Amino acid sequence: MNQRLSLANKNKNHKEERFQLSYELVGKDTIIIRGINEEKDSVYAELNRINKKYLLFEGRRKPVKL
Repeated sequence: MNQRLSLANKNKNHKEERFQLSYELVGKDTIIIRGINEEKDSVYAELNRINKKYLLFEGRRKPVKL
């Protein structure tokens, strides 16, 4: 599964910054992002899910073990 993503900087001082990226889901816990920026430099990022407990979702009245 390969998807396309276009990102543009909305900052008025950097409007020329643009990224053409594609992302791929690898398993259920990994996303790979690759592409190029406006200067034709390559971009690569691998995002891995970390199972983490957040106190906001756990609540204050329950004992929490991290």
